[in-house]
Amino acid sequence: MAQQETIKGTSVRIDLRRILIAVAFGLPLLWLSIAVTLSGIYARRNPDVVLAWWPWSADAAAAKSSQLVLSNSDARGLAEASQLAAAALDRQPVNPIAARSLALSWSLRGQRSAQADRLLKYSETLSRHDGPTQLWLIESHVQRGDIIGALVHYDRALRAEPNLREQLIPVLTSAADDPAIARPLAAFLARNPSWRYDFIAAYLPKAENPVTLGILLPAFLLDPRSGVDRPYLGVAISKMVALRQPAMALRFYRQIAPTAKGRERVNNFDFARDPGPPPFDWSFNAHDELIASREPAENGGSQLRVSVPASADEWVARQTVLLDPGAYRLGVSVANDAANGSVLTARLTCAGGAAFVSQPEKNGRIATDIVVPASGCDTALLSLDVRGGLDGPPSDYMISRVSLIRR
Repeated sequence: MAQQETIKGTSVRIDLRRILIAVAFGLPLLWLSIAVTLSGIYARRNPDVVLAWWPWSADAAAAKSSQLVLSNSDARGLAEASQLAAAALDRQPVNPIAARSLALSWSLRGQRSAQADRLLKYSETLSRHDGPTQLWLIESHVQRGDIIGALVHYDRALRAEPNLREQLIPVLTSAADDPAIARPLAAFLARNPSWRYDFIAAYLPKAENPVTLGILLPAFLLDPRSGVDRPYLGVAISKMVALRQPAMALRFYRQIAPTAKGRERVNNFDFARDPGPPPFDWSFNAHDELIASREPAENGGSQLRVSVPASADEWVARQTVLLDPGAYRLGVSVANDAANGSVLTARLTCAGGAAFVSQPEKNGRIATDIVVPASGCDTALLSLDVRGGLDGPPSDYMISRVSLIRR
């Protein structure tokens, strides 16, 4: 019995010793596991905390060096960044943030320029998704006058870091007015990058050079059948008209939609089809109680129905027309149920803003002969304007034809 108790006591002591040994070995491993886990999760968000727990964390050292480099640190801060980045690279040679931070810390202090360039390229080799690396490479290529090289890194930065688009797209749109930049840029846009629509939306309202607009527009890959693309096409072609390039605008327009034929200058003059993109086809103005819509006519074909509330004074339909000097006949066929003095007027306004023709409807038609001068009116806006009566019910017009024929 005593022997059994002795054996049992010895066994307990052995088990306790094993537990203590396991704890002695396990606690450091547990601490190491926690430290590595924290390093992986919090290294970029809070590198100081991670370095306090785990000074050997390559990710935290790289993140801290990046913070110092990107926060306009002084020479002392850049020196610390260099030390941290070098230590991170020693522990983790494939860390792109460490490679980039070490390169930038050298470059910002004017040191080891050649090594810095090689290290930045190495950083990009490790990861093309690092925004600061791409920004630095953009600037490097710009300083060397390497347009294509700069565009390569613009493309990579805009794809990898959508948050950079707000910063980079305005710079790119301003530069795009230079044909030397627009030509290679068109090649990138034609590949349908993820930033294509961001660029189009920013560029079109500010475009100032019709030559570069003509270079870039085909590369935009805009589809006139798309509800998303049609407005952009209209803005682009209208911009060409505004930049005094109506012939170029019409040439592009003919690639995407029908235009007027023969002596007729009004496109879709009988409303036979739904309008194409502006400006060389009809735009209708309809809102609140003002109605302007294409509808089937009683005798076949189509017509434009206009319903004008009392006191309204607005345009209801318009399109841009190109005019050669010479004589023309303007004609509008109207069936109306006008009330209380409502008036429909056809106006032709030259691109410079001068009102060339203003002819009201009378007895169901508008008809007048005009002569376009030799200069000053090669592009004009043809509009149908309405003024409602003083009060009472809406006035209705059924317009079956709007024609401007060269005589």
